Amino acid sequence: RNTNEQDCEVVLTVLRPLELGCPCQPDCQSARFGDCCTELEAERPFLPAAVSRSAAAGVYCLMGQGQSGDHLAVAVLSHVVQSGRAELMAMRRHMADSSKRNHDGLLISRKHFHAAESAVTVDESDRDIYDRLFTLFDKTGGGQVLFKDFIVGLTPIMKGSFDERLLCALQLYDMEGTGMMNQTDIKMVFRSMNHTAGMMGDPTLVLDQLDELVETVFVSIDEELVVKGKIKYEQAIQEFRDHPIIESYLARDV
Repeated sequence: RNTNEQDCEVVLTVLRPLELGCPCQPDCQSARFGDCCTELEAERPFLPAAVSRSAAAGVYCLMGQGQSGDHLAVAVLSHVVQSGRAELMAMRRHMADSSKRNHDGLLISRKHFHAAESAVTVDESDRDIYDRLFTLFDKTGGGQVLFKDFIVGLTPIMKGSFDERLLCALQLYDMEGTGMMNQTDIKMVFRSMNHTAGMMGDPTLVLDQLDELVETVFVSIDEELVVKGKIKYEQAIQEFRDHPIIESYLARDV
């Protein structure tokens, strides 16, 4: 399919929240970088250097009809990002080692995150997107982010289906690889994914919805999948996906 300017603008709009430039920093109170800078609308460097406007538009056309608002932004980006589960799991191993050595296992610096990307040979265009997300996750501006929250926050834009992204997010958070998680940890996983969606300008679930989602799945799931307050999450993926709250959210990506 031939690309056109409308298709390009759709992709540019999707990637807009990842922009770093804001001429009124550091006093800008905008929720996202660049939201207050409408005068720069015509010259925003949204796309990573390795992804051309026409190529990204072509990806979007393959997804659907190319109409603005038809797709969740995270879904559009998942067709541009090259990294999948294998890359994220490998990055987590490198980041976990670095975090334990330098930040008590809780934080990761931008420098050490870049080192993990290099060790895994993450695609250059993905690195640009991830770097911009790092900035948005860095709430204090100190060049550090919460390690587990950030790596889980990359899953909404990884290539794969919703089931694959959710399972990967849970596995990334499950540092011991037990295959079991309690309600609190699963809520944290959904909050990190929700945070990324919000940064992209997508609709998000409120905390009450996230709580209801997790709590009702724990109640309705087969009792054999719950052991000492922890759920065997891989067997529960369908329960989460088919939950009315998730169904309603995914229905917006038509």
